[in-house]
Amino acid sequence: MKLMDNAAGCCAFRHCRTNIVTVSISKMDFTGFVKLGDIVTIRAKMIFCSAKSMEILVTASLSSAAKADDGETQVCQGTFAFVS
Repeated sequence: MKLMDNAAGCCAFRHCRTNIVTVSISKMDFTGFVKLGDIVTIRAKMIFCSAKSMEILVTASLSSAAKADDGETQVCQGTFAFVS
């Protein structure tokens, strides 16, 4: 969850270029497990923006280091709200 907050914070900062603060985390859905040795990819995408607030959708997916043929599997998704 901390890595997801960091990714959302980077996305928010790149948009507004000022100090930002996490206000809330909503709709956090854990749909899978991450095991030791898995490679986790975190993606952040802005879905709403106003003069002072932003909502960012963050998705965590994994790919197994042991299985080279498997694609990415989504394990977590959440919406983060920020203010600047």
